[in-house]
Amino acid sequence: MNGQVGRDPSLGPAPVPVEVEGLAEPALEVDAGSEHTCARTATGVWCWGSNSLRQLAAPSTVTASYMPVEVTGISGRVVEVEAGFVHTCVRLDTGAVECWGGNPWGQVTPGGASTVPTPTAVTLPSASVEVSAGDAHTCARLDTDEVWCWGENVRGQLGDGTTTTPSMPVRVMW
Repeated sequence: MNGQVGRDPSLGPAPVPVEVEGLAEPALEVDAGSEHTCARTATGVWCWGSNSLRQLAAPSTVTASYMPVEVTGISGRVVEVEAGFVHTCVRLDTGAVECWGGNPWGQVTPGGASTVPTPTAVTLPSASVEVSAGDAHTCARLDTDEVWCWGENVRGQLGDGTTTTPSMPVRVMW
């Protein structure tokens, strides 16, 4: 346990739901990854739990935090937050998608470093209207009604008709 439920891990598992303390304002949306959780508020994004692959976008000296840590460096107003296995993505009101965290399969930024410590823009052909973070891949539905995905594809999870991991987002085939 890394504090992803918002409770000091030294207290053991939470037998009942617990209130997450430390958010600056009420959460509008919450999403949980494997060992971390993130919340979107009216003015930003806060994450807590494991930071082993920088999924909290916190300095590397923070290995885990059961108290919410404010994510800095997002380039606009967040309208959606998605926590994957060890990465996190947000959709901005402009339709841009930014991600950070563990990137061993390119689920944060295709072809990038194995860990992306700060919010980083994903290049898509048009504005997104929805984003979804999976285990080791991420997908976005665009304003063109196309779906584009990036990251691990060894089981064909990107839907592009292949099982190769691409170096850029690919369009899902219909």
